[in-house]
Amino acid sequence: MAIQSRLSSLTEANMDEFQRAILKQTLICPRGNLDGPFLAWIHSPELADNCRS
Repeated sequence: MAIQSRLSSLTEANMDEFQRAILKQTLICPRGNLDGPFLAWIHSPELADNCRS
């Protein structure tokens, strides 16, 4: 069974600068992917930024 998300798909081309910054910081971490909450956070970069603090 394929897992589908209710979130719209994003590419770097349609992300704003804040989303790209969160993406870059997420991908350089040991986890290195957008699994789990990271996919939702990339849609709400303000939330992701609070989680890093």
